[in-house]
Amino acid sequence: MKIAIIGVDDAAAALARRMNGHELVFGASESIMADTERLVAELDQPVPITALREAVDTAKVVLLALPPSELGEVLEELGPLSGKLVLEGAHSWGALAAADATH
Repeated sequence: MKIAIIGVDDAAAALARRMNGHELVFGASESIMADTERLVAELDQPVPITALREAVDTAKVVLLALPPSELGEVLEELGPLSGKLVLEGAHSWGALAAADATH
């Protein structure tokens, strides 16, 4: 099952590391492409980076690893998410990101 990760903060990186072995894709807009490329370069597995909509269209699960202040804008850019399992809550995953940093 393909999982699209939208976001480039510490929580996105920690979640991607924890999902090593799953089929992942990062969705990125032009404004965060360089940050996404840096994040992916640090992972233990190659992960493709595509445009936001393409990542969502090819995945069954969409993980929104974004600060709450960015959710509205990104959701508007993504458009309809019908038929997708959408998970949000990276802002409450600080403990996971902290734990990941210590391993």
